[in-house]
Amino acid sequence: MMKVRIDQRILNELMSEARAHETPQPVDFLQTDQAKHFALEAIASALLTYSYFYIPDAADPLKQYVGAISLFTISVSLKDAKYFFPDTTPVTTVVLWAATLYTDNGGVTDWLDIACRMGGQLAGFLLAFAVAFLNADALKQGAYVCAFVTTNATHAFNEGLVTMIEAIAIAFAVIPLLSPYMGNTGFQSKAEEISPPNQMRLCRVAFVLSLVHYTLERLLQATMNPLATLLQYYVLDEGGNPWIVVAAQLVGLALACIYVQWCMPKSETIRQMGKN
Repeated sequence: MMKVRIDQRILNELMSEARAHETPQPVDFLQTDQAKHFALEAIASALLTYSYFYIPDAADPLKQYVGAISLFTISVSLKDAKYFFPDTTPVTTVVLWAATLYTDNGGVTDWLDIACRMGGQLAGFLLAFAVAFLNADALKQGAYVCAFVTTNATHAFNEGLVTMIEAIAIAFAVIPLLSPYMGNTGFQSKAEEISPPNQMRLCRVAFVLSLVHYTLERLLQATMNPLATLLQYYVLDEGGNPWIVVAAQLVGLALACIYVQWCMPKSETIRQMGKN
C-alpha cells in the first residue's frame, strides 16, 4: 500500500479554500458565547448589588462580611463555558481588557463580548435597583449600608485610591489562570483558552479577591464600583454628590489600567507560576 504524506501547510490552505466556498449559515445570537456571557454577568451583578442593601437580623454577626462573602460565592459558583467566573462589575471588565484578556494573539479585541458583559452587568444592577426603588422606605430604615464619616471630597479620594488598588489586584490575580503563548509574547485571551483553570487555584484567587475587597471596603468605606456607589447614595439619602465619587473611581480605574499595561508579566513568569 502506498502512503501519501500531505504537507500540513498545503492541507491548511485546502481547508481554508473549502471553508471560503461554504454557504454562510445564519447565526443564532442566543447560542453565542456573548449572549451567554450577558446572562451570566446579569445574574452575578444582580446578586452582588443585592448584597449592597442587605437587611440583616438584629443579632447577625456576619453582616459586615456579606459583600465579601457574596463576591467569593459568585467567583466559585458561577462559571461561563470556559469555566471562568464572571467579571460581575464594569471595573473588572475594563481592567481585564487592559490586561489583554479580551484580545487574541493577533491583536484583535472582542468588543462585542466586552459590550455584552457590561450590558449584562448594567441589566443586573437595574433589576436590583428597581427592587431597591420599590422598597425605598424599608431600606432606609433597615438596610446595612456603611454610612460616610468623611467629607464628600475625602470619600471621593478614598474611592479613587482603593478602586485603583482593587483593579490592579484583580488583574494580577486572574492573569496566572491563563496559559502563556510560546516564547515571550504574552498569554492567551479568555476566548483562546482551551483548558479550564485549575479549580484549587481559582478558589484561592476568589478567596484573595474577597479578602482584598473586604479590607478596602471596611478600611476606607468604599465600594470600588460606580454602580454600587450610586445605589449607596440613593439608599443613604444623606446628600453629597455621587458623581464626584464616580469620577474619582474612574480616574482610579484609568490609573490601574496604565499600571497593569506598564507592569504586564512576561510569558515565562506566568509559565513558572503555573508549575506551582
